[in-house]
Amino acid sequence: MRQTGGYACVAVGAAGCVLPILPGIPLMLLGLGLLAVDSPRAARLRDRLKAHANRQIARLRGKADPAKDADKSTSRDSIV
Repeated sequence: MRQTGGYACVAVGAAGCVLPILPGIPLMLLGLGLLAVDSPRAARLRDRLKAHANRQIARLRGKADPAKDADKSTSRDSIV
């Protein structure tokens, strides 16, 4: 039952990425969350989608990517 719901949410979420009416990413996260209980592959996909969504939200808010900021603070160029 959980897998059926997970696959259905992923399918509707994929359609939502193309159609402007449906919320694609939240439905895909829900579906992958349901599937992640039984599948490590779904858990990895969910984590990647979450990271991508967080990067896009940060970009839209005008903030820099937090991962890039961490790299800049430890770069060799900043050490005098």
